[in-house]
Amino acid sequence: MKINAMLGKRMSLEEIAAKLNAQKVSPIHGTNRWTAASVRKAFVS
Repeated sequence: MKINAMLGKRMSLEEIAAKLNAQKVSPIHGTNRWTAASVRKAFVS
């Protein structure tokens, strides 16, 4: 599920980060896990 779709379902940034981590989606920006801040950065970039 894409970040836009999850935001459309009114999920919080923390919930999205947890879901991406649970699904083992590789995070952006060379980090080892998704955070609320990295979800926000991915959405606005």
